[in-house]
Amino acid sequence: MGDKVTLRTKIILPIHYTRNVVDMPRVTEISEKYNLTLIEDACQAIGVSIDEQPVGSWGVAIA
Repeated sequence: MGDKVTLRTKIILPIHYTRNVVDMPRVTEISEKYNLTLIEDACQAIGVSIDEQPVGSWGVAIA
């Protein structure tokens, strides 16, 4: 995903769907490396966790 970041990139918006969750440790690493805002769409994955951290709690905002 890091190879898709351009000078115009401002945010990363991962979308979690049921148990098909995004690799948030990797996405967080990329957002920090490129200083991008991380906003999660976790409305379809209520109650799901990644490494004991609930989806929707990794970014600065949740949808």
